[in-house]
Amino acid sequence: MEDIIRKLGPATNEAEFFSVATEEFFDRPLQLKEHSLDLYRVLKEYYRQDPAERVGRKACIKEE
Repeated sequence: MEDIIRKLGPATNEAEFFSVATEEFFDRPLQLKEHSLDLYRVLKEYYRQDPAERVGRKACIKEE
């Protein structure tokens, strides 16, 4: 969780913030959703995807 704060905190402008937030949205969706639900919802609506749902489903599937 501190990694997300550290990455998003020092963004110098809106474009950089959006870039870092997008990276976290796709790379670590569960952590972003837990840490910043409002930001997660905005990005989910913007991209029309829910990567946390995909990650959750993968965790429930046993590998053979």
